[in-house]
Amino acid sequence: MGTIVFRSAAGLALGAGLGMAMTASVHAQNGSGATEERGGIRQVTVTAQRTAENVQTVPIAVTALSGDSLGMRQVENFSDLQFNIPNTTFSKGNFTGSSFQIRGVGTTLVAASSDNGVGININDVPLNAPRLFETDLYDVERVEVLRGPQGTLFGRNATAGVVNMLTAKPVLEEFQGSAEFEYGNFDSTRAEAMLNIPVGEKVAIRLAGNFVKRDGYTRNLDTGNRIDGRDNYSLRGSVRIEPSDNTRIDFMISWFDEDSNRTRATKQLCHRDPTAILGCLPDSLAFESANSNATLSGILMSNAVLGPLALTNLFDPTDYAAENPANLRQTRAAFDPIYQADELLMTLQIEQDLGENYTLTFTGGYQDTHITSQQEYFNRVDIDPVLPAAVGVAFPITSSIYFANGMFPISGIDDSNFGVVGGNIAGFSSDLPSYDQSNAEAEQYSAELRLNSNYDGPFNFQAGAFYMKYDYASDYYVIAASLDYFALVGSGIDGVGLVSPFYRNETETYELESWAIFADATYDITDEIQLTAGIRYTEDKKFELSRQLLLDGIAQVGSSTAIVPLPTLDELRSDWGEVTGRAVVTWTPRNDAMYYASYSRGYKGGGFNPPSGFSTTATTFDPEFIDAYEIGTKQTFADGRAQANISAFYYDYQNLQVSKIVDRTSLNENIDVKTWGLEGEFLYAPNENWMFNLNASYMGSKIGDEFSVDGRDPTDGRSDVTLIKDLSSASNCVINHNGAPPPELIPELAALFPFGTTEVPGLDANAAFTTCDGAAAALAGFNQIAGTNYTVTDGVEASLKGNEIQQAPDFTISMGAQYTHYFGNGMSLSTRVDYYMQTAMFARLFNKPIDRIKSWDVLNAQVTLNSANDTWRVRAFIQNIANSKPITGHFFTDPSSGNFTNVFVLEPRRFGIEVGASF
Repeated sequence: MGTIVFRSAAGLALGAGLGMAMTASVHAQNGSGATEERGGIRQVTVTAQRTAENVQTVPIAVTALSGDSLGMRQVENFSDLQFNIPNTTFSKGNFTGSSFQIRGVGTTLVAASSDNGVGININDVPLNAPRLFETDLYDVERVEVLRGPQGTLFGRNATAGVVNMLTAKPVLEEFQGSAEFEYGNFDSTRAEAMLNIPVGEKVAIRLAGNFVKRDGYTRNLDTGNRIDGRDNYSLRGSVRIEPSDNTRIDFMISWFDEDSNRTRATKQLCHRDPTAILGCLPDSLAFESANSNATLSGILMSNAVLGPLALTNLFDPTDYAAENPANLRQTRAAFDPIYQADELLMTLQIEQDLGENYTLTFTGGYQDTHITSQQEYFNRVDIDPVLPAAVGVAFPITSSIYFANGMFPISGIDDSNFGVVGGNIAGFSSDLPSYDQSNAEAEQYSAELRLNSNYDGPFNFQAGAFYMKYDYASDYYVIAASLDYFALVGSGIDGVGLVSPFYRNETETYELESWAIFADATYDITDEIQLTAGIRYTEDKKFELSRQLLLDGIAQVGSSTAIVPLPTLDELRSDWGEVTGRAVVTWTPRNDAMYYASYSRGYKGGGFNPPSGFSTTATTFDPEFIDAYEIGTKQTFADGRAQANISAFYYDYQNLQVSKIVDRTSLNENIDVKTWGLEGEFLYAPNENWMFNLNASYMGSKIGDEFSVDGRDPTDGRSDVTLIKDLSSASNCVINHNGAPPPELIPELAALFPFGTTEVPGLDANAAFTTCDGAAAALAGFNQIAGTNYTVTDGVEASLKGNEIQQAPDFTISMGAQYTHYFGNGMSLSTRVDYYMQTAMFARLFNKPIDRIKSWDVLNAQVTLNSANDTWRVRAFIQNIANSKPITGHFFTDPSSGNFTNVFVLEPRRFGIEVGASF
């Protein structure tokens, strides 16, 4: 896809929402082959419909940013795209991904088998596990963002849209090079270089690289270090071969490597629950820590479970407390995070003209990527528990091996899943540290063959076939010294331990095989009216081997042989086949005005929920479908100095896939949703000195007649239930009274509540510590005798009807202004200011006050001095001028983790100097 551009004498070519570029001469060729001239806006060629077209004639809401324009707008990484594209939001994810949403839908699912709602492509190659969210953007020809379902031409999972990054291609018969170096606060260093080498007349090689290193944005008060820093580099090599006028071959290979202390979540927030029933209260987020007595590890090492062997008192609200600094950029952790990632990526595109009327294009890709991320799981707890004397008496063998120094061991990770029980000890501590670790690796092959026609008449078409093979494996661990302690003494037998002593959610393998055939045709009914229709058939086959492990087996301490074996891997297999398509009517009454109306049908495959230790958890979730209706217009006026693109949409989602955490794992569900919105992208260049751009968008959404249990408050505010904290799993459940008296008031049921009842602040229901399975069994028997109808469920299902979807602000606005002054010696000085604002939105589908993310804005500025011949430049920049700390997203855990919320925060104020040169 190309760009719509305005070329200023300062070397800046700009556009709003339609495409932008920055070049090195007054008349230049950008990466998409578009000529740019100083003092006006010119249309350029794009490939949003997989064929070369003028961007103003493409009946799709599309934004294209050239590589130079990315730098001009200070778009250094993927997250910055949200400031330049209507109805787009970005937030980090809790594990190793991110949430990039277009028109309210994107990448929020948590499952190995889930598909992104936004298709992420590099050089037209779709990637299931992209590293784009971590790397800086460098030597980029352009980034294309297509809003709305693109399933007909871009494939299986593009229900919300497509992001396609195209790397810069080698230029034949030209020797070129460039380099830039940036230094800023946080001791930030960024370097980038490119070299284009011609090899004869028909071959060229392009080499590029990028390096980033900086201190972190967050201070770990316990270690004294800055965390969430960066230390990564990327290398890329490209080759273009044109053996004849009819053949063009482009090959790209890249390598990315990171070894830093990047954090997955910026901060944990919680309004502490003193009762340990929930862990965090459901009314607000505060600079407090979850009541660790409410977590699984806290319960298992408490007096309610271990009696005289306990390390903590479950009923003491001051026990096992943690300090949480009242600053979003400060935390307390026993150790700093570890973040290691790499990626090998190759793309190949071969274009062959078959006479004058046809072009055959092959696009292939290969990716191999790995990631390991580790950081402390809970906020640091100030606790130095004393080993109970009863342990030495009851467990002399175990004590002599593990507790001789009076400290507590913590497991190392191993594939046997025995941890400390098997003798794999990562270390000893006087307190009870915890951490989680996420490992993943993926390998992907894909190929597409496409035939495009180029007839002189009113009819043209394209048709093709696509194939992808994707293999993935992952592990997610939570390791806690308190779980290790229970694993060593919880069996009640000296010298015998419980395995696995750590939580492990293991996907040994996930395999996706997907293929599709498609066709798309356009017919000019008249000179002004054009009809386009497309159809695609997609088939997805998915297979998974997975399991969840935690204290499921028994083994002799110091041994690697299980007495009671661990659960085996669950085998899941399914396939889906669907037809999707589109129909578009385009009216072009004159060359500078186009109107369109379209209908698209999108599809995203179903999948498997991550393994759960609870048999009641659904194993699969259904495919997602969308019927999308859109109208729009693209206008150029004021003698080519102004441009306006406006679109309106209405979406009907069936089985929209959404995610939440239940019973220590992700549960992906399906809901029906309707969304609608209006978007405008405007550009005005009154003269060669000034340029203004404005993007504005509105979006509304409404969930259908859906229900779901809210883990924050399983009672849903009702008083005719009894809230239970399960002493075996740390989950919550409720006893539904169904017209009977509260069971805790019935003497015959007193044994069900050995610790009595308590009141959780802010809730109307009574609460108690017992077990959900035990309560269900006891009440079933009591119902038969007494004629009551007590039932035990996961919670009261809350109505979602009419709620808004998550991460979808009602309004977003971005605007920019640039003034360029030209000196008599040919040099130029350009000053630019960019502003972005989004209104409040909800982080979860329940739309509770605690879920509300406040509106926020950000202001950036820069000044660039260019040489007369554009061979060098100096740029001073500042981002987030107000140094604001807006929260951009939430991740809510579950009761067994204490119901804390991880929040993600915008990067702080950054400023620095950049120098660059080119030839």
